[in-house]
Amino acid sequence: MTWIKPEYSKKQVRKAGDVLIGKSEKLSFDEASKILSNWRG
Repeated sequence: MTWIKPEYSKKQVRKAGDVLIGKSEKLSFDEASKILSNWRG
């Protein structure tokens, strides 16, 4: 398994999480999913 370098800051990851659980609408659902997929990678 190769290491994936995080492309987003912790703050961006938290905002994306808020979007996915319905607390925020600052990002689109697709963008939030992309951010969290990179973070989990």
